[in-house]
Amino acid sequence: MSSRSALASNFSRIASQVLFSKQIISPYNYIIRLPGGFCYEAYNAQACVNPWSLLRMVECGRGACFNPIPPDCHSFLDVAEMYKNYFIFIASTSTTISPKLYNVSTVKGPLILDVKLDYVGTKTIKMKTVMHLEGTDEPLCENNTQSVLVDNSTRKPSAPPDWWIQKYSLGSNNGTPLKLEPLQLPKDTKLSEYAFTVAATDVDSYLHVNWSNFVKYFYNTFLNFELKKVGRDHASLAFRNLKSFDVAYIKEANIDDNLVIKHWPVDKSEHIHNFQMFKKSQVISECKFEFFP
Repeated sequence: MSSRSALASNFSRIASQVLFSKQIISPYNYIIRLPGGFCYEAYNAQACVNPWSLLRMVECGRGACFNPIPPDCHSFLDVAEMYKNYFIFIASTSTTISPKLYNVSTVKGPLILDVKLDYVGTKTIKMKTVMHLEGTDEPLCENNTQSVLVDNSTRKPSAPPDWWIQKYSLGSNNGTPLKLEPLQLPKDTKLSEYAFTVAATDVDSYLHVNWSNFVKYFYNTFLNFELKKVGRDHASLAFRNLKSFDVAYIKEANIDDNLVIKHWPVDKSEHIHNFQMFKKSQVISECKFEFFP
């Protein structure tokens, strides 16, 4: 097993330690039940679920799907078999959030994650995860995440093998690719900046910054911007609830990297904010936030 494959297997080791149950609806659709719901650490100072906690829960659902469980030892989309020859890297993600998520009177569990293969491209796959409370049909959030397949030997994006396409592509014929428009730094808008160093506790099993922590970095940048406006005595006003967020993952970030995020509101909007993350002079990630009024 390659070192990267060994690291990837740690996702399955994590999933094996999480209490969940799995229902196979079809080869393209699994239902994951997480009886514990959101843990204490998922909430912010205003007692609302953090946006990156949503992505960690989506990741938990993906890991539960991919983790082979006896007696059949089958993994969703044959990912366990695919990992022998491919890496699967997240390229972009888009999440829409219901106001219900921020209702502090609602207990956030047990959670149901409806995970589907939604689109198969030439070298990409997209999965849709709809999250709701057990016993209800109203989603707390919907996430679409597109991943790139990378050949282990060439380290380049690659098409899925023929057997996989024949087995799974027909199940994804209703979806569309996730296309995020590239962001351009504005010339006539004042930018705010947030500089930081990647902590070892922010990496995942690949030893790269976990995709959810990119969202945390962007949100911290926004909080830093808002705190300068409202002041420490009114810090609670800086915490705003996200309606949606899109993130493009362009390059990796690693332990001890020095990063800078540049941030600007869109057309002087109070609700829509854009971000670009730089490592040296390279843009490694872009993000758009839309907040509830």
